[in-house]
Amino acid sequence: MNKKLLAVAIAGAFIAPAAMADTSNVVIFGKIQVEAANSNNGSASGVGSTAGTNGYRSAKINSSQNTELGFKGTEDLGNGLSAIWQVAVDVRVDGTDSTATAVSGQNFGSRNTYAGLASKTVGTVILGKHDTPYKTSTGPLDLFTGTSADYNTLMGSNGFTVASSTTSTTAPTFDARPGNLVMYTSPKFNGFDVKAAWSATNETNTTANSGSVTNKGNIWSLSANYANGPIFATFAHEEQKAARNNLASSTTLVGYSATNQAVKGKATKLGFGYNFGATKVGVIWERVKDNANAASNATDYSGFGLTNSRDRKAWYLGAAHSIGKTTMKLAYTHMGDMDGLSESGAKQWALGADYAFSKRTSVYALYTKMSNERNAAYSLGQGGTSLGTNVAGTTGGAGTASGGADPSALAVGMIHTF
Repeated sequence: MNKKLLAVAIAGAFIAPAAMADTSNVVIFGKIQVEAANSNNGSASGVGSTAGTNGYRSAKINSSQNTELGFKGTEDLGNGLSAIWQVAVDVRVDGTDSTATAVSGQNFGSRNTYAGLASKTVGTVILGKHDTPYKTSTGPLDLFTGTSADYNTLMGSNGFTVASSTTSTTAPTFDARPGNLVMYTSPKFNGFDVKAAWSATNETNTTANSGSVTNKGNIWSLSANYANGPIFATFAHEEQKAARNNLASSTTLVGYSATNQAVKGKATKLGFGYNFGATKVGVIWERVKDNANAASNATDYSGFGLTNSRDRKAWYLGAAHSIGKTTMKLAYTHMGDMDGLSESGAKQWALGADYAFSKRTSVYALYTKMSNERNAAYSLGQGGTSLGTNVAGTTGGAGTASGGADPSALAVGMIHTF
């Protein structure tokens, strides 16, 4: 028998059983986002700055930022009801993470991963791991998603290095993707919909929290959204109670450590956008507050000149204008002082341009700069890429050696979705 025909026959014998499996409802999707940047960490001159941090430091970065790979599907169950599912994972293309480990299954499902039921008339319910309604509510207003100029450096942050997103210890507190979550999304009615989610403490958390042996962690989050014609508007609120173990990190940090899990945090924000055709604008206002209800919390807070709470407000303004395939973008984010701690605010400017080769492929260039006050050390990028995102203080502050720094970045990147 001809060797080529023999090879085809053998391959067919192995492939045929797999081909019989029903994969008609499986969709492969994802996004590859790469960015190269010249990042300057600035000069630290504020409180807590130490020798060696006052000089400028530059770094060339080639990062995946927001790259993911996923599988999803639906099954029609009749009477307008469908079963839905999705499995998605982070993919690092710059060699900074163990992609092999993630693909092998240990971290598979690090992004939105769930199963649920969807009805066109009743709404959708899912169980699993998912971005909270609070996180996604103002997503359409972020002009620099996943880049060095992402608004989540300041928006969603309580001013401390707290891992509320997945496992990153520099992620903003209320930029969360918790597990053990159930979420309901209503049908759209004339452009209006609501989302509500609740996340429970992980079943492996059997250690009682100090301050209250019955204080089991949980997160609840909701949003009301309107998108119709040129108008976009949203209101969102989220509360976290002893929520560290919902968020997949064992790092000990102020307010959320093993001895401080009784902290309660809450956040509220409003967003509005308007599309004038070639030009669109958006504005966001946000307030984040943490309340301590144990003596150990108050002790740690006093190191920051506080009593038993942390409270701060922020706002964001963005505008974009399209000329053919090119979109010019400008954004400004302002973080106010934390109550009780003067000169702890920051502001960030971002200027950039996108060029769309197609609906799925685009390139971009941007420049962004963060200006920290002397008691602040916020960084750049989604979750921070240059400095430890933090408010400077005498207790637990990873960014205390960088108070008053003014990090900046000049970057180019490419995004492809499939």
